[in-house]
Amino acid sequence: MVSRYWIVLLMLPLVTNYVSAEAPKFVERFMTDKDSEPRDDQFKITHVMIHFSSDCIVNPTNPYDVEKTVKTYSDAGASAHYLLARDGTIYYLVPESRTAWHAGKGELPYYPGYKDKFNRHSIGIELQGIGSWEDMKIFMSKEQYELVPKELLGFTDQQYRSLEWLLDGIYERYFIPKDRWHIVGHEEYAPGRRTDPGHLFNWNKVGLPMKRGNRYIDDKFIPCSRVQNLSLIHISEPTRQAEISYAVFCLKKKK
Repeated sequence: MVSRYWIVLLMLPLVTNYVSAEAPKFVERFMTDKDSEPRDDQFKITHVMIHFSSDCIVNPTNPYDVEKTVKTYSDAGASAHYLLARDGTIYYLVPESRTAWHAGKGELPYYPGYKDKFNRHSIGIELQGIGSWEDMKIFMSKEQYELVPKELLGFTDQQYRSLEWLLDGIYERYFIPKDRWHIVGHEEYAPGRRTDPGHLFNWNKVGLPMKRGNRYIDDKFIPCSRVQNLSLIHISEPTRQAEISYAVFCLKKKK
């Protein structure tokens, strides 16, 4: 099991690498161990899930209090690895060596082996933000939504810069492809139940397309050798089967 100490050490070279990109403020604000669970080494980290968080239902004019947000997670039996504040500060809430409870029930059609088990294979990132009315109407009334100042809707440029910096490190640590098949929104995993990060989130600002498209289903990402080489990679059987399912799904779409 990798300790918090070693995770921080592993991240130090990445921080150094991105100093030129104006590394954001990084704050260790760990939740208690009861808010997460040890990560089973047999499950490879293959995905990142993006979420939004706010306290807009209770505090529509002051919805972005970090401590209140973290307490809400804990009270609800939820957690995330990171929370990005409006000013771009990154709060490190759960060590990457532990499984955070951010995804819940759901599935990705091209990763059927991950149904209701996405937490095991992912890093969860929350951004302080509020979506469009279409995104928020399952959570609150129109009257409540209209009390939120317009400048508090959506996301800030500081958050996008911090998220891109954070994702760049995650890509390197876990060899995760930079594409919309592996960097997903909660809404893609649990449609109907979740809508985040929503219509106001601009994926382009972190170097990703707004939607998964066929331009990602090509030999650049899905060579035949990928499926063959999976038997040679030192990963668990559940993860290997999920990778094979993903490759087969993409090859079928390509045809």
